[in-house]
Amino acid sequence: VLLLISGFYGCGSDSASSQSTQNEAQFVDDFVVNIDEEDITRLIDNLLSNAVKYTPENSTVYITLKDGVLSIKNKGEIKNPEKLTAKFYRENKSEGGFGLGLYIVSKICETYGFKFEIYNKNGYVKSKVSFK
Repeated sequence: VLLLISGFYGCGSDSASSQSTQNEAQFVDDFVVNIDEEDITRLIDNLLSNAVKYTPENSTVYITLKDGVLSIKNKGEIKNPEKLTAKFYRENKSEGGFGLGLYIVSKICETYGFKFEIYNKNGYVKSKVSFK
């Protein structure tokens, strides 16, 4: 999991930049997940690309991998968290996309028995996948 995450957006163990958004990554541990490589790649890519796409310019996306949990946090607010994983649902129609990214993430997590959460907390959007 660590290898896949660190490959996205040039993230390393410290921090990296992707356009006007900063990525700050903290990887406390690494572990192996029994999952198809395409599925885990799609899961991580969808979560990280959403965080980068929907965070305000010159903000930071925080990525943490600890105790079998991947957490991604970015500035912002979800208006309808309960609808976010619905097929074709889009909160922000100006950013493009088809409204499938978080739907796909939720289905991958459901297939493998992972717990997926996305919610608002103190002015941030936080998504978490518990692999254990």
